[in-house]
Amino acid sequence: MPDPPIRLIRAGPLESGLTQGIYHALAREMMESSQDTIILCSPKTPYLCIGYHQVLDAVLDRKICDNKELPILRRRVGGGATYLDHNQVFYQCIFHHSRVPARADKVYQMMLEAPVQVLNQLGLDGRLRAVNEVEANSMRIAGIGGGRVGDAMVVVGNLLLDFDYQMMSQVWRASDLGFRELAANAMEDLVSTLRKMGCQHSIETLETMLADTYKASIGRPVIDSELSREELDLGVKTARNLSAETFLSL
Repeated sequence: MPDPPIRLIRAGPLESGLTQGIYHALAREMMESSQDTIILCSPKTPYLCIGYHQVLDAVLDRKICDNKELPILRRRVGGGATYLDHNQVFYQCIFHHSRVPARADKVYQMMLEAPVQVLNQLGLDGRLRAVNEVEANSMRIAGIGGGRVGDAMVVVGNLLLDFDYQMMSQVWRASDLGFRELAANAMEDLVSTLRKMGCQHSIETLETMLADTYKASIGRPVIDSELSREELDLGVKTARNLSAETFLSL
């Protein structure tokens, strides 16, 4: 029996918490009878997100984050701490584990083929390196996280149209100003943006390109869909849980 069609949801700009809460909620509710889902979205306002296995106070300076009024959420998948804002388009793949390859590298190849192809469509040398690093012209251009959440296999990432290196460096936990500056310089040497590479497309255009490319590359029928009221409400509740002090302090 063929796998059911994949839902593609172009959610556009969302409240920051919802950009994490919705895909977590769908993952936690996932059953074998559920539809696999790809969400494309971007946050309306900036926030910080840490990986599931990170110790918050070891990677971010809470006092500085509070002073800058930057919310912090912990996701239930891996990856590092990052600053997220409206200059990034997110792609979030939530699939039942029975409908993805058993090997992690094959899962990432399946889910990240579309963003790599979009980079090539933009005239860049887009590649997938070291299992789950999306690069353009040999520079990191995206942050990727993935893992098992309940019965779902989740892969999430973004494309950086622009990035606030200064803000990211300011909120890091650093022993002194010199170390912070060195880290900021190293980040600029390793992580680039589409704008730096000459891309003048809007976030909306990038979202459209991702939508079209996922439909062409994922290897299964894809249908356009929308979030239900129930899913939005559950996303709000889940976002609160992801930002709760008890969860942040794991």
